Amino acid sequence: MANQLVYKNSGAEHLDDFYSGTPEQLNRAYDEALAAIRGGNDAVAEWARGRSQTSGLHRRNHENLTSDWLGTGLGGKHADRILRHGYEEAIKLARSHPEPLPIETLFVRGCGEDFELHICEGKRSVTVVLFVPARPGLSDDYGSQNAKSKSWVVRAGGADGAEVLHDAEPPVVKAATSGAR
Repeated sequence: MANQLVYKNSGAEHLDDFYSGTPEQLNRAYDEALAAIRGGNDAVAEWARGRSQTSGLHRRNHENLTSDWLGTGLGGKHADRILRHGYEEAIKLARSHPEPLPIETLFVRGCGEDFELHICEGKRSVTVVLFVPARPGLSDDYGSQNAKSKSWVVRAGGADGAEVLHDAEPPVVKAATSGAR
Protein backbone atom coordinates (compact mmCIF):
# COMPACT_ATOMS: atom_id res chain seq x y z
CA MET A 1 0.00 0.00 0.00
CA ALA A 2 1.23 3.51 -0.79
CA ASN A 3 2.15 5.86 2.01
CA GLN A 4 -0.74 7.88 3.38
CA LEU A 5 -0.48 11.66 3.21
CA VAL A 6 -2.39 14.33 5.11
CA TYR A 7 -2.22 17.71 3.41
CA LYS A 8 -3.87 20.94 2.36
CA ASN A 9 -4.07 22.07 -1.23
CA SER A 10 -5.11 25.44 -2.62
CA GLY A 11 -8.69 24.17 -3.11
CA ALA A 12 -8.94 23.20 0.57
CA GLU A 13 -7.46 26.57 1.56
CA HIS A 14 -10.04 28.28 -0.62
CA LEU A 15 -12.88 26.41 1.09
CA ASP A 16 -11.34 27.27 4.48
CA ASP A 17 -11.39 30.96 3.52
CA PHE A 18 -14.96 30.72 2.25
CA TYR A 19 -16.14 28.95 5.43
CA SER A 20 -14.54 31.43 7.85
CA GLY A 21 -15.15 34.92 9.18
CA THR A 22 -17.63 36.63 11.43
CA PRO A 23 -20.90 34.90 12.35
CA GLU A 24 -22.65 37.02 9.71
CA GLN A 25 -20.12 36.07 7.02
CA LEU A 26 -20.37 32.40 7.99
CA ASN A 27 -24.17 32.42 7.82
CA ARG A 28 -24.04 34.06 4.37
CA ALA A 29 -21.50 31.50 3.13
CA TYR A 30 -23.52 28.61 4.57
CA ASP A 31 -26.74 29.94 2.99
CA GLU A 32 -25.00 30.17 -0.42
CA ALA A 33 -23.50 26.71 -0.10
CA LEU A 34 -26.77 25.08 0.97
CA ALA A 35 -28.65 26.76 -1.88
CA ALA A 36 -26.12 25.34 -4.35
CA ILE A 37 -26.13 21.88 -2.79
CA ARG A 38 -29.91 21.65 -2.62
CA GLY A 39 -30.42 23.32 -6.00
CA GLY A 40 -28.54 20.57 -7.81
CA ASN A 41 -25.99 23.03 -9.22
CA ASP A 42 -22.35 22.14 -9.63
CA ALA A 43 -21.54 22.10 -5.91
CA VAL A 44 -17.83 22.74 -6.34
CA ALA A 45 -18.36 25.84 -8.47
CA GLU A 46 -21.13 27.27 -6.36
CA TRP A 47 -19.50 26.73 -2.96
CA ALA A 48 -16.41 28.57 -4.09
CA ARG A 49 -18.27 31.59 -5.51
CA GLY A 50 -18.36 33.90 -2.44
CA ARG A 51 -15.49 36.12 -1.38
CA SER A 52 -12.82 35.25 -3.94
CA GLN A 53 -14.99 35.44 -7.06
CA THR A 54 -13.29 38.59 -8.31
CA SER A 55 -9.74 37.31 -7.74
CA GLY A 56 -9.84 34.53 -10.30
CA LEU A 57 -9.04 32.00 -7.56
CA HIS A 58 -12.61 30.68 -7.79
CA ARG A 59 -12.22 29.86 -11.47
CA ARG A 60 -8.82 28.15 -11.05
CA ASN A 61 -9.93 26.09 -8.05
CA HIS A 62 -13.14 25.05 -9.80
CA GLU A 63 -11.25 24.02 -12.94
CA ASN A 64 -8.59 22.13 -10.97
CA LEU A 65 -11.04 20.27 -8.75
CA THR A 66 -13.57 19.36 -11.43
CA SER A 67 -11.23 18.47 -14.30
CA ASP A 68 -8.03 17.36 -12.61
CA TRP A 69 -9.53 15.68 -9.56
CA LEU A 70 -13.19 14.75 -9.96
CA GLY A 71 -12.85 14.42 -13.75
CA THR A 72 -9.94 11.99 -13.58
CA GLY A 73 -11.56 9.76 -11.02
CA LEU A 74 -9.09 10.49 -8.23
CA GLY A 75 -12.07 11.13 -5.99
CA GLY A 76 -14.03 8.15 -7.30
CA LYS A 77 -17.34 7.92 -9.10
CA HIS A 78 -19.46 9.07 -6.14
CA ALA A 79 -17.27 11.99 -5.02
CA ASP A 80 -19.67 14.77 -6.06
CA ARG A 81 -22.61 13.23 -4.16
CA ILE A 82 -20.46 12.52 -1.12
CA LEU A 83 -19.14 16.11 -1.17
CA ARG A 84 -22.67 17.54 -1.40
CA HIS A 85 -24.13 15.51 1.44
CA GLY A 86 -20.99 15.63 3.57
CA TYR A 87 -20.67 19.41 3.44
CA GLU A 88 -24.40 19.77 4.10
CA GLU A 89 -23.91 17.76 7.31
CA ALA A 90 -20.79 19.76 8.21
CA ILE A 91 -22.74 23.00 7.77
CA LYS A 92 -25.55 21.70 9.98
CA LEU A 93 -23.00 20.92 12.71
CA ALA A 94 -21.27 24.28 12.28
CA ARG A 95 -24.62 26.05 12.67
CA SER A 96 -25.75 23.99 15.68
CA HIS A 97 -23.72 26.22 18.04
CA PRO A 98 -24.83 29.55 19.53
CA GLU A 99 -22.50 31.19 16.97
CA PRO A 100 -21.65 29.27 13.79
CA LEU A 101 -18.23 27.61 13.66
CA PRO A 102 -15.84 27.81 10.71
CA ILE A 103 -15.17 24.69 8.63
CA GLU A 104 -11.61 23.47 7.89
CA THR A 105 -10.82 20.94 5.15
CA LEU A 106 -7.95 18.44 4.92
CA PHE A 107 -7.09 15.73 2.40
CA VAL A 108 -5.82 12.26 3.33
CA ARG A 109 -4.47 10.35 0.34
CA GLY A 110 -3.81 6.62 0.26
CA CYS A 111 -6.28 5.25 2.83
CA GLY A 112 -8.80 2.71 1.64
CA GLU A 113 -10.19 2.08 -1.81
CA ASP A 114 -13.14 4.49 -1.84
CA PHE A 115 -13.53 8.25 -1.49
CA GLU A 116 -14.90 9.18 1.94
CA LEU A 117 -15.68 12.39 3.79
CA HIS A 118 -15.26 12.43 7.58
CA ILE A 119 -16.53 15.21 9.86
CA CYS A 120 -15.10 16.14 13.25
CA GLU A 121 -16.91 18.64 15.47
CA GLY A 122 -14.55 20.52 17.78
CA LYS A 123 -14.95 23.44 20.15
CA ARG A 124 -13.66 26.05 17.68
CA SER A 125 -14.29 24.52 14.26
CA VAL A 126 -15.76 21.68 12.26
CA THR A 127 -13.11 19.73 10.37
CA VAL A 128 -13.88 17.92 7.12
CA VAL A 129 -11.37 15.24 6.17
CA LEU A 130 -11.51 13.99 2.58
CA PHE A 131 -10.09 10.47 2.19
CA VAL A 132 -8.82 10.05 -1.36
CA PRO A 133 -7.85 6.51 -2.41
CA ALA A 134 -4.41 5.93 -3.89
CA ARG A 135 -4.61 5.36 -7.62
CA PRO A 136 -2.15 3.54 -9.89
CA GLY A 137 0.37 5.96 -11.31
CA LEU A 138 -0.14 8.54 -8.55
CA SER A 139 3.21 9.39 -7.02
CA ASP A 140 3.86 8.58 -3.36
CA ASP A 141 5.07 12.14 -2.86
CA TYR A 142 1.76 13.63 -3.99
CA GLY A 143 0.58 16.56 -1.95
CA SER A 144 0.54 20.24 -2.80
CA GLN A 145 3.50 22.52 -3.27
CA ASN A 146 1.14 25.39 -4.14
CA ALA A 147 -0.66 25.51 -0.78
CA LYS A 148 0.23 28.25 1.66
CA SER A 149 -0.54 25.89 4.55
CA LYS A 150 2.34 23.63 5.46
CA SER A 151 1.95 19.96 6.39
CA TRP A 152 4.51 17.27 7.19
CA VAL A 153 4.57 13.52 7.64
CA VAL A 154 6.80 11.87 10.24
CA ARG A 155 7.27 8.16 9.54
CA ALA A 156 9.70 5.29 9.68
CA GLY A 157 11.44 4.71 6.37
CA GLY A 158 13.13 6.77 3.76
CA ALA A 159 11.73 9.48 1.55
CA ASP A 160 13.49 11.62 -1.05
CA GLY A 161 14.36 15.00 0.40
CA ALA A 162 13.18 14.05 3.90
CA GLU A 163 14.87 15.25 7.05
CA VAL A 164 16.20 12.36 9.15
CA LEU A 165 14.99 12.78 12.73
CA HIS A 166 16.43 9.53 14.09
CA ASP A 167 18.94 7.42 12.21
CA ALA A 168 18.24 3.96 13.69
CA GLU A 169 17.06 1.37 11.16
CA PRO A 170 14.62 2.18 9.71
CA PRO A 171 15.21 5.92 10.09
CA VAL A 172 12.46 8.21 11.32
CA VAL A 173 12.05 10.98 8.75
CA LYS A 174 10.07 14.19 8.35
CA ALA A 175 8.86 15.15 4.85
CA ALA A 176 6.71 18.04 3.65
CA THR A 177 3.32 17.10 2.15
CA SER A 178 1.96 20.58 1.46
CA GLY A 179 3.33 24.07 1.17
CA ALA A 180 6.51 25.28 -0.46
CA ARG A 181 9.33 22.79 -0.01
